Amino acid sequence: MNIYIEIEVLKRELSGKLLLSLELIKQKNNVYLTTREAITKCGINNDIPPGIIFLKDLNSEEYRINDYQKLLKNGFTLISQDEEIGCFHYESYDKFFNDRIKGMEAKVFNYVEKFLCWGKFDHNYLKDLNLKTEFINTGSPRIDLCSNNNKYNNQNKKQILVCLNQNIFWKRDFFERYKITLLNNTENKPIHKVADQMFKNESKDLILTLHFYNLIRKLKELDDYKIIIRPHPGMDDKKVEGLFADKSIFSNAKVSAKGALIDQISESDIIIHSGCTSAVESTLNNKVVICISPDDTYLNDYKKDSILTKIGFNFNTPESILEFIKNLKSKKEEIQDKIYEDKKKIAERTEIDGNSYKRISQVISEINLKKNYKTKNTDFAFKRFGNNITIKRVIKNKILKLLNINNDNQNAFEAKFPSFDKIEIEQKIKDYNINFDINSKYKIKYLNERCIKIYN
Repeated sequence: MNIYIEIEVLKRELSGKLLLSLELIKQKNNVYLTTREAITKCGINNDIPPGIIFLKDLNSEEYRINDYQKLLKNGFTLISQDEEIGCFHYESYDKFFNDRIKGMEAKVFNYVEKFLCWGKFDHNYLKDLNLKTEFINTGSPRIDLCSNNNKYNNQNKKQILVCLNQNIFWKRDFFERYKITLLNNTENKPIHKVADQMFKNESKDLILTLHFYNLIRKLKELDDYKIIIRPHPGMDDKKVEGLFADKSIFSNAKVSAKGALIDQISESDIIIHSGCTSAVESTLNNKVVICISPDDTYLNDYKKDSILTKIGFNFNTPESILEFIKNLKSKKEEIQDKIYEDKKKIAERTEIDGNSYKRISQVISEINLKKNYKTKNTDFAFKRFGNNITIKRVIKNKILKLLNINNDNQNAFEAKFPSFDKIEIEQKIKDYNINFDINSKYKIKYLNERCIKIYN
């Protein structure tokens, strides 16, 4: 059976999907990892045989509902797990559900057969809604990787990882985000209220970034540590680098978005965040976690409902963070107690036993397709799709060159999903196959720059 897995943000999603793929091919499945557009177009046009499409969210926009209808008609089965991890955003799951899923209409539940939950937190809420979709508590392979990816943990790297998650560096500029916000204003809120709320959110991100800037300046005093500043995958790395380019101020700091977040966490001793999922991944990886919560009246309600701001040691000022780091050796017992307590909080919301990839593989392998499997050249279909994209890009670049327009910058899509790195993929699959005792006999085929096939 063919399993088609959507990827949107490569650095966030690829590692977990590679782990899952190794387990899936043990059940004699072929796994294709590629873009939503490639899977949807090839599926609707009957260029690929029916299989399981693993959606990365429950997008309920009208155009997606139309896609689902056509895919089901062609014999595909749809399952999903939301990559946004709603388990940690609010004190209760209903707000996330209504804002992100039901707020876009609940039609999607007529088409998605199974929704895979991160843990008891979302599963207990969703299973009682009497919807057509079956909700199954599986956990996520992304969480499995957090406690297993320990190859650097015994090495004294003396490295601090600072995770930036603010909107001001986004590939999409303010007005493009404003336009998207207006298009998604399904509740028909008055325009001035939409604009006012967006301006407030963007202003808070700007203010928080200034606090991070001052903190990283202060960390210069820790000359025995390397400071790694990790931008969010959707950010423009060059803009972030520009902010911290002055080496007289940031002599021990470097901006780096290389590889998956969990890999950089494993290489670090300390992780500093302001309410993002790096806190969860770092805690499960037994790292020292620090949350910066500036004592700033403009940020009083910033992520106040998020459990993420409660994970790790919470400090208000750069001075208090610096003092804490300088005295880490005397706080070993306190740190271990904090990690233990935070792991219990995380376990209440998501599965942390390291076996999520096995449960998801089992769920998928038990699905019976509604249409007979027809032999088609799936590999050729994805190759052709990728080549069409490449030809368009070449033509576009030539036109821009003729018009003397600089096209060096990535667009938002390319920032989230750059071309696959063959060396990185092959190393990860090798490591996961050994570290998780999967022992799959696997082959990898690169069908285009954003599509790989993993098979037995």
